[in-house]
Amino acid sequence: MSLVCEKCVESDPGLQKFIVTRGQFSNNCSYCNIKSNSKKIELALLTNHVLNCLKESYQIKESKPEKYETLSSFLEKYFPSQEKNLLQDTESLIRKEIGEVYLIEKMLINTWDNFSNYTKTETRFFFSPKAKILEEAMKIIKNNNLIQKIKPIDKKRIYRARAFTEGNRIVYDLRRMGPPEPEDTINISNRMSPPGVPVFYASFDKETVLSEISRKGREGCAYISEFHFLKEITIIDLTLSIDESLPSFFDIDKTKREKRSDLIFIQGLSAKLSEPIDKDGREHTDYVPTQILAEYTKNKGIHGIIYESSRNLKGKNIALFFSQKNICVDKKNSIKPNIYLKFIKDNRTYSLPYGL
Repeated sequence: MSLVCEKCVESDPGLQKFIVTRGQFSNNCSYCNIKSNSKKIELALLTNHVLNCLKESYQIKESKPEKYETLSSFLEKYFPSQEKNLLQDTESLIRKEIGEVYLIEKMLINTWDNFSNYTKTETRFFFSPKAKILEEAMKIIKNNNLIQKIKPIDKKRIYRARAFTEGNRIVYDLRRMGPPEPEDTINISNRMSPPGVPVFYASFDKETVLSEISRKGREGCAYISEFHFLKEITIIDLTLSIDESLPSFFDIDKTKREKRSDLIFIQGLSAKLSEPIDKDGREHTDYVPTQILAEYTKNKGIHGIIYESSRNLKGKNIALFFSQKNICVDKKNSIKPNIYLKFIKDNRTYSLPYGL
């Protein structure tokens, strides 16, 4: 009977906890040869836990699919032991159980990548069976409490900036500083807005909003406008889980293992929303998946999405599904039911960060 100690898997807290909670005290480990009266577990029990976790996250196929992982590559990725004999014996026991098979990861973020490729190259309509991922994504977002409210009492402020040069100053008004008119976006595709559909992009601090409009080699100035929330809105905040650490793939608690999969999806989706895309003509295609996501959430009663800034560490941006009719510049219009933001003019001139 082979015994495994927690030191053999010391880089994985999930497997360590499994050994400590399920093992028995013994002096000898069959692999690291360290003699100490500590918890050890039978290799067969440890391997059975590893296999159960594998089955939760992978499809097991007997025929060779187009994309797959092998059992060896799976263990190299997740099984954190420096003891080669332990790794080999674990693989041998699993093969006796499931044979020579191919593994396909069930991660939703992988499904999102497939959905992205599909919408870029084949179809962009919601009636595609692949669009079911949007329902799955929304379920994860709800289950992880990423749907939040922003209320006027919170006194949150958001900012929008416009760049100009001293020789070419812009007119400072709502038309320039607020969301564009639909006719002004006919040939413009953005992260969450297809051509002709205005979306209000802003940041939660001035440093971030200036970083967002700065480009390498561009010098100049900017105006910044401030917006106050007048009514409660519902948003998805993808930044809430960014710094949350991932549970172990082999965590003894199944709910934590499920949480791990959710976090990978949320953090991966947030990264995809934040990543910079070159304006080289390909953005009309590259933005399609996130535009579909935005349209889907909008139809579910969501007013906007908060995501990380790719240009300012720890900075946050927000995309609001608002047009100019949802913003007012004076108090008398603030009582209208479709008014959510108030435009505050800032007459100061700001220098753009150079070289970002």
